[in-house]
Amino acid sequence: MRIALINNIPEYWGAGKYAFMLHRGLSKLCNVDYIFLNYDDRCVEVNGKKIGRVNASNKLIFLKRASKLIKKYDIYHFTNQNLSFLIGGKKRWGKNVVTCHDIYPYLYPKNIIEKFSRRYLYSGLKKADFIVSDSEHTKNDLVDCLKIRPKKIKVVYLGVSNNFKKMNKARARKFFGIPNKARVILHIGEVNDKRKNTLRVFKAFLRLRQRMDHIILLRIGKGRIDHGGVINLYKISEKEMVAAYNAADVLLFPSLFEGFGIPPLEAMACGLPVITSNAASLPEVVGNAAIIVNPYEVNEMEREVFESLNDKRLSAGLIKKGLIRAKKFAWSKTASQIFKIYKELK
Repeated sequence: MRIALINNIPEYWGAGKYAFMLHRGLSKLCNVDYIFLNYDDRCVEVNGKKIGRVNASNKLIFLKRASKLIKKYDIYHFTNQNLSFLIGGKKRWGKNVVTCHDIYPYLYPKNIIEKFSRRYLYSGLKKADFIVSDSEHTKNDLVDCLKIRPKKIKVVYLGVSNNFKKMNKARARKFFGIPNKARVILHIGEVNDKRKNTLRVFKAFLRLRQRMDHIILLRIGKGRIDHGGVINLYKISEKEMVAAYNAADVLLFPSLFEGFGIPPLEAMACGLPVITSNAASLPEVVGNAAIIVNPYEVNEMEREVFESLNDKRLSAGLIKKGLIRAKKFAWSKTASQIFKIYKELK
């Protein structure tokens, strides 16, 4: 059985990381080629080797043309929902599997153009032979909003890399020039992505600075917050990501919507207390191992961060529960469950 794992997002980005880690796990189980539709370089790569260049003026045309360079496989696994339109009206030689992380842009489009573009991009979901969903929450959205049969969807949780683990805090802080006496709040998410709730995180941070000394907001993601107490990072390596989790005292991740939300689990694996939101899939992912807040209430965020930074017993309890919770999510488990789907389809 020959499998094509098709991705178009760099591995440092959420869905791209999923594709990269899934390929690593599947490679131990079956014959799978990692096909990267590289828009930046206008080329198609198979297992890291360029097999052809594509002339295209925009991403949509590029993906259409690039997909034609993919040869015959028994199973084509499109690793994010935005690629499902490549299935089209005509089936390829093999079966089609799509991983759907979420359908947020379809549910909450910015404008009429995005509404119809997402409808087109997701058009292949109904034509797919099988859909892999990151969470029960996403599965419910697919069933309720896109009217996809539940039997065609299986929930397979993401994993946490073994590289995410505890390390010496002082050593971790040297990576970023953070003083040992600082109290560090970590937040992950693009500034301009409303789902990541960055503005409310910043407001909570400013209030905490009025109550405590030496508070730093360490944020990772596209965009900047220009403030003396904020450290902005973007496109960092996995090694630096591990250091960031270990350099912090608490992860504040009050997203308004997540199809899965892997940062809380990575933080837990590194022994970092987590505060997250009651929105979408996040309660499903973190279980009872995190503090859950209303993401629209800045006062609540401020209060819970303050408590986690000052109550050692609370912090220790969260760390213990988090380490146990994170161990339940492994990429090897993700890969084996998806390989089982392949075998059932074949």
